[in-house]
Amino acid sequence: MTETTPTGREGAVSFESRIAAVALLTAVAVLIAASSAFILEQWRSERLVTNRNDAAIVKMLAANAGDDLQRPESSDAQVVFEALKTLPRVHSAQLLDNRGAVVASYARVAAANRPTAAAEFRRERVLHNGAKVGEVVLRTDRPTVAALMPRYVAVGGALFFVAAGIALF
Repeated sequence: MTETTPTGREGAVSFESRIAAVALLTAVAVLIAASSAFILEQWRSERLVTNRNDAAIVKMLAANAGDDLQRPESSDAQVVFEALKTLPRVHSAQLLDNRGAVVASYARVAAANRPTAAAEFRRERVLHNGAKVGEVVLRTDRPTVAALMPRYVAVGGALFFVAAGIALF
């Protein structure tokens, strides 16, 4: 009677399969880390661009308001401030004279279904012939991570699946 000795365990995973599984898990972890880093970098970049845009808006308003504060009967400043309605992140803006009286203002009508975001205030001096004659106060909605996340998760997810597809083939 001859008995055969088993050459391997029944149902055991081969060494090569283990190596392949670890390599695949490592690749997925690296892709997730890279996608997360991409999302965070894009959010930081968005904040930087938003800050620069807000600074440019308030400086533009202040630069145009110097002459208007010297002529209070002029409605030019109000026309400029009303044009802010085309900028969805601008919540309100005010042009104040040296006494603090409002010369021109703009306020966006709040939508009932729109969540309120954290606000950022910017102030800029209004100069006329080198002397301070007033101030512009701009209130903008700060971009929140929750508002930006769907776009960046979609892009990060697309990058992840493209990279995973390339890695598999």
